[in-house]
Amino acid sequence: MKKAIIITSMVIFIVASVIIFTNYHQRNLLMAQMNKDLQSYYYICCPNGNELDIKQVDSDEYKYSISCFPYSITDSTKKENYKLKVNLNQKFTFEKIGLLTGASGANSTTDFPNCLITENDSSRIQRFYLYSSENGNYESATIQDEGKIYVSFKNAISSSNISSVIDEYSAYGTVTWLWVDTYNESDTITATIQNPQGNERGVFGIPLYYGGEKIAAPLDKFVEIINDKHPCLENEFDVIRNGIKTEKDEITQSDVKIIGVVLLPKSDSAYSTVIDKISEKENVYVAN
Repeated sequence: MKKAIIITSMVIFIVASVIIFTNYHQRNLLMAQMNKDLQSYYYICCPNGNELDIKQVDSDEYKYSISCFPYSITDSTKKENYKLKVNLNQKFTFEKIGLLTGASGANSTTDFPNCLITENDSSRIQRFYLYSSENGNYESATIQDEGKIYVSFKNAISSSNISSVIDEYSAYGTVTWLWVDTYNESDTITATIQNPQGNERGVFGIPLYYGGEKIAAPLDKFVEIINDKHPCLENEFDVIRNGIKTEKDEITQSDVKIIGVVLLPKSDSAYSTVIDKISEKENVYVAN
């Protein structure tokens, strides 16, 4: 009888250990893929230069930091920090690290990863505008005396001419980001923004600088990210991919069309003068 109890106890222990080990393994695999997908998504959706950094601080805890580069290509102006707890049942608790965080979890949410995506803030004036010949010229432009200028084109430019576009606008400052056409004929909303709300559309493109560093082969990296598998953000990347090239499993560099740029003017430039000069260009729809 005693021997049977010992054997039963050993079996229960082994089974429980296998279950726990399996749950640990599955959780780690999930988080590795999810974090990879999130970093890829942030990489292509931040015209204002936001960078997402992810660190694992414990077996069940991760730290997410969003650094902002609104006025520079190398120096961030602020960093927002968040923490995520993941239990073995893959249940999430996500919250901002700050004065209001604590044991109560009063400002926490379980809607991960969507909650992290919506933290990708941008100013409401940091917008691109989709051109339509039916809309005519867009006469309103917001002018500030600092930060980056968003330039929306009337006609798309092929990826083979990216260097020419960068050279053209480099006369006014540093081109930091290229807006890619990821839209289709059914998109009737003209204004787009980095963190869309309601019926707004998002923006996706090619960073020329990321995390304060210049990207060596920006177009190659963009195409690689779009063609990669992103099971945790599959719907989001499918929409982007289909907007670039409908009914095609993989895109090529020739499929990529540029419809705008982000420009950081030279430090000694008068912003109103830069915007006036850019707005005179034949292919410019809005300089904002």
